[in-house]
Amino acid sequence: METKSTKKESALKYLITKLGEIDDYRDPDRLEYSLVEILFLALCGCMSGCESYQEIADFGNFKKRWLVKYLPYSNGIPSHDTIGRILSVLNTKQLEKALVDYCNFAIQLPTGAVVNIDGKAISRSVSIKDQQTKKSAGGKQAVIMVNVFCSQVESCLASVRVSSKTTEKKSLDELLELLDLSECLLTLDAGYCYTDVAKQIVNANADYLLGLKTNQPKLYDVAKDMLENSLQVETHKDNPKNGHGRVEQRSCSVLDLEKIKKEISKEQQEIYQKWPKLKCLIKVDCERTIISTNKTSLETRFYISSRKLTASKANETVRGHWAVENNLHWVLDAIFGEDRSTKREGNSAQNFSIIRKLAFNKLKAFEDPRVSMKRRMKKCAMSNTYLENTLEFL
Repeated sequence: METKSTKKESALKYLITKLGEIDDYRDPDRLEYSLVEILFLALCGCMSGCESYQEIADFGNFKKRWLVKYLPYSNGIPSHDTIGRILSVLNTKQLEKALVDYCNFAIQLPTGAVVNIDGKAISRSVSIKDQQTKKSAGGKQAVIMVNVFCSQVESCLASVRVSSKTTEKKSLDELLELLDLSECLLTLDAGYCYTDVAKQIVNANADYLLGLKTNQPKLYDVAKDMLENSLQVETHKDNPKNGHGRVEQRSCSVLDLEKIKKEISKEQQEIYQKWPKLKCLIKVDCERTIISTNKTSLETRFYISSRKLTASKANETVRGHWAVENNLHWVLDAIFGEDRSTKREGNSAQNFSIIRKLAFNKLKAFEDPRVSMKRRMKKCAMSNTYLENTLEFL
């Protein structure tokens, strides 16, 4: 049995092995740089704050003596054109699998972990003109990646591209095949609120918490009515939170469907039975007051879940869903520069997005208390020892 210390020593070796398993479709007789050399260089450069292919090539030229500790680089460091060309034709599905395989090796999810699933558009992966042009006239949509994030281990567990011909919810098939999420609670927004999605999650031996909107009108109306009128509703109210120039107070109400069997009409029962293992209905009221104007607004959102939750736990879980936005997507945009990236050739945008998430996981996992992500990246750029320790840390 492999111990944690053994894993720690072999973490980087395992990652390099996984990157080396990705198919290279180039003519083997004309290769100057192996695919794994290019991918390892891109990962180390990304961890050190490089955003462009030019910066990655510069990083490689300065760090060549250190890089050859891990891979030969017998023909030197590839040019930025070579790096860009290779990442534009690289098989994205295999790179997605390398991320998942490494996470499966390095990360053990706690029993019952809450896992957040959400899509993110890489806004400049397509020009504004192309995005504003109708598809029938040759327009294109920005690349969308669906990311799986667990705040308990602070890692992106998987990332898959959404095909331009499908919706985000179609990506769930692939994610559930790639990942073992049994016994986890998956949180997804209302774009995933369909009975077939709920069935997929239950069949994967997991639980769901889905946003509920008027795309499911019958369930929405029934849930709203019962949450507002049933005497069995349990309510939890947060203490007011002051920040960003506003005061916010949240109230969460939960209705356990087991407790109201006698209250449910036959018509309501027919609606609920379409949703496998549905256990509770959830309502969250969020009241915000802008301090400068003293104006108050109230937003109400509804959810359904197959896991029995208390009002306090439901409130925590609903709020926790935004961790994927705040702790992953924001970092990718503000720190790694994903939102300002104009990589558009072939598969460049999605492939480099996956490399960013590998870099994110490595940097986040390294134990350097009270040091920001941006500062960690600068320390990687300045110190070979720090970069090496971050890469090898599990």
